Amino acid sequence: MTFPCPIKLYDSSMAEDILMTPAAFRRIWFHTTEVKSEICSTGWNPEKIKRSMYGTAVYLARKKWDLDDLLGDLLGPIDREILVKGLRSTKMIACVLALQTDEVMSCFPSERAPNGKTEQELLNYLNKNVPQDEVGLRSGIQHIGTDGSSTRVRFGRNPVSGDNQKNKEIARYFLTNGIKAIRFFEHSEEVVAVFDPGCIRVLPKSTKFEVHPFSDILAANDPGSTL
Repeated sequence: MTFPCPIKLYDSSMAEDILMTPAAFRRIWFHTTEVKSEICSTGWNPEKIKRSMYGTAVYLARKKWDLDDLLGDLLGPIDREILVKGLRSTKMIACVLALQTDEVMSCFPSERAPNGKTEQELLNYLNKNVPQDEVGLRSGIQHIGTDGSSTRVRFGRNPVSGDNQKNKEIARYFLTNGIKAIRFFEHSEEVVAVFDPGCIRVLPKSTKFEVHPFSDILAANDPGSTL
C-alpha cells in the first residue's frame, strides 16, 4: 500500500456496495484519533499510528475507543443520538466499509481454537502463519511447547508504531492473500483492522441514519452481536 491513502466520502451511489459487504463488517464504525483534521485533509496513513500490534492498519470500533476508559465508552446500546454525536466529534471519524466476501477474515483458527476470534487467538494465528523474513528469524522469544516443539513468538501485546517492521509484515501477509480487513474481539469489544483504507467510506456530518442504507444496517445489527 502507498500512504497516505485519500479519504473517500460516502455518497448515495455507494449504497448497494455497502450492503454487499459481509454481515460481520456491515456496521457503522468509528476511528478514534487525535489528528482527525489531518486525516481528513491529507488522507489515511496507518504508518503514523503510534500504538498498534495487529498490523499496519486503520483500527475501527463501534464507539469511541479509549483503553483508559473502556467501560465508560463501550457499555450500553448504540442509539441514534450516539451516532449523531460521533459524526460531530473532533476526535472520531464515522465510516462504513465496501468489501467483498473474499476480502475479509474474522476467524483465526489454531489447534486449540478452531474458531479463534479474540485478540490472543489472533496473535497466536499471526505467530503461526506470518512468514518470517531475515529480521523476523532473529527476533522474537523462543517458546518451547509441552511436546518439545519450538516456536518463535514475534507478535505479542506490546504495541509498536504503525511503520514498525512487525506491523508491516502482518499487513503484507493479509494483503498478499487478498484480505483487506480483519475483525476480532479485543477486551470483548468488536474491532476491525483495515489494511487497505481504500475500502473505507467516511460519513459526512449530514448523514441521516433513518434512511437507506443506514436504516437497513442498524436494523440488521444488534450492538451486542458476536456473529
